[in-house]
Amino acid sequence: MVIEYFDVLAWPVVVLALVSGFFLLFRPNIAALIERIRHITTPLASLGTAPAAPQPDAPDLPEVDEPPPSAEPTTPPPAPDPQVNQLAAYVYYWYYEKVYRLTFGTQTAALEHINQSPAGADMATLLTFYLNHLNVAKLTDPTYNRDFNGYMGWLVGAQLATEQDGRYFITAIGRSFLAWMAAEGLIHKPGQ
Repeated sequence: MVIEYFDVLAWPVVVLALVSGFFLLFRPNIAALIERIRHITTPLASLGTAPAAPQPDAPDLPEVDEPPPSAEPTTPPPAPDPQVNQLAAYVYYWYYEKVYRLTFGTQTAALEHINQSPAGADMATLLTFYLNHLNVAKLTDPTYNRDFNGYMGWLVGAQLATEQDGRYFITAIGRSFLAWMAAEGLIHKPGQ
C-alpha cells in the first residue's frame, strides 16, 4: 500500500524538482522579464500603470514654406548587448560551417576570384573554374553532369554572390564567409 503512494507521487515530485531547478537556474533572467511587465489586466482586476492612451490625430494645418529644422545633435544609440552580438556571430558561424561543408573547393576559388574583381567576374573567366571542377568531379563520378548554371547557382543561392547582366559580384555575406574561412585556416589569407 505504501509503495502505491510512491508510484502516485513520483511524477509530481520529479516535475516539481525540475521546475524548481529551472527557476533557480534562470532566476536573474526571469526577474528581468518580470520587471519589464508594466500592466496586467484580468477579467477580475487590473494591476500596474495603465498603458498610454492613443493620441488623437493632429488637426490639419495649412502648409507653410519654412526651412527644415536644423539638425540637433543626437545621442548615440545604446551599445548592443554583447550576448546578442555573440549569438549573432554563432548564427553566422553555423551558417558558414554549413556552406563550407556543401561548397566545392573550386567554388571557393571562384568566389575568391569574384571577390578580387570589383567590376564583377565574367562568365568566361568563371567557366575555367567550372571546367576544373568538372574534371575533378568526373574522376570520382564519371556520370557527374552538373551544368555551369547549377555550379554558379549554388553560390547565388547561398547568398555568397549575385549575378547581374552576366557578371558575378560578391555579396557582404560572401566577403564575410571568405574572412571566416581565412580566420579558420581553411583558405590562405591574401599575401601568404
